[in-house]
Amino acid sequence: MTNKNLDLGLIAIFKPTGKAEPLKLARLARDYGFRGAGIITDDANLQANFEKACQTFSLTYSQDAAEPLPTEIVETVLSARMHSTNAAFYLNLDSEGNLIASDQAKLQTLNQWLHYYGHAFYEGRPSQITTKAPNLVLQNAHAPYQIYLFVKKFSAGTLSITNLPGQIKKIESLAKRTPLAFKQGDESATVNIDEPEEGLWRGLRIMLHRSEDDIEKTKY
Repeated sequence: MTNKNLDLGLIAIFKPTGKAEPLKLARLARDYGFRGAGIITDDANLQANFEKACQTFSLTYSQDAAEPLPTEIVETVLSARMHSTNAAFYLNLDSEGNLIASDQAKLQTLNQWLHYYGHAFYEGRPSQITTKAPNLVLQNAHAPYQIYLFVKKFSAGTLSITNLPGQIKKIESLAKRTPLAFKQGDESATVNIDEPEEGLWRGLRIMLHRSEDDIEKTKY
């Protein structure tokens, strides 16, 4: 069964080889940023208890097909978003029911990235707005005036954005909440990035102008 709820974003499918504590696993999935979780087991009692544990930690129980955790995990989850799918990963457990070390290291990398860009990732969907690859653009599914530009290994310089549906109100760094200078044409814009940020796949928020922005504030 493939979960069509794209608000989940990330799904953890646990693969126990011995002990498995449902509450511990569900908490782990929640803490690493997953919104869906499942478990591979022939033990009906373990599965039932894991489903209850998912409810306890506000996770959606899932039986999605998954893939092993990739080395380029941030790139993989963004690619899933660009293809309108959730990113579902197998998480390997040792005989004591703990994450194996290599999987834990990859999840820590993802969790650090989600700390800054999780909202944009979970809310983002593919957009008609484009920029030069490998950089990519997502649009907020619930507030379409918010555009998210993700940039891979970019230091400093100018980026072009095309096929814009309207005027830009502002552009800012998602991590630092600092405004960035930009110039806009009819359906395109360029944004200047003067200060490089550490890490891969940094994110920018493009706020489009809305009609309500023109409403004058009432003075009392």
